[in-house]
Amino acid sequence: MTTGERIVKRRKELGLQQKDLAERMGVTAPTVSAYERDVKTPKLTTLQRFAAALHCSVSDLVDVEADTPTEEQPPAASPVERVGAAMNQLNATGQAVAADFVEGLAEVPKYQAQREKPPEGT
Repeated sequence: MTTGERIVKRRKELGLQQKDLAERMGVTAPTVSAYERDVKTPKLTTLQRFAAALHCSVSDLVDVEADTPTEEQPPAASPVERVGAAMNQLNATGQAVAADFVEGLAEVPKYQAQREKPPEGT
């Protein structure tokens, strides 16, 4: 069951219309509808607002099992692996542009990896 389906189920259990839930959350009925139809994916803060308005917990609205890694699911890719996979989808021109961009980021101090300072006197 999707998050949207869980929201609809809980809303109906409470006998609420979309407009009622929207009022409780301070949003519009079309916004609630978009979440219920899974057109929009709620961020954690939005899930917390839904849970408060529906008098339930966030875990009641999400499929915790789907987000829990299992042996069948591969581990999440590292940022370097993600960049490599994306680079493989680009043609030579795109790869050159991406490489220039990454090299530019590497020059920005706040994005630089912290390197160990050599011992003094070396």
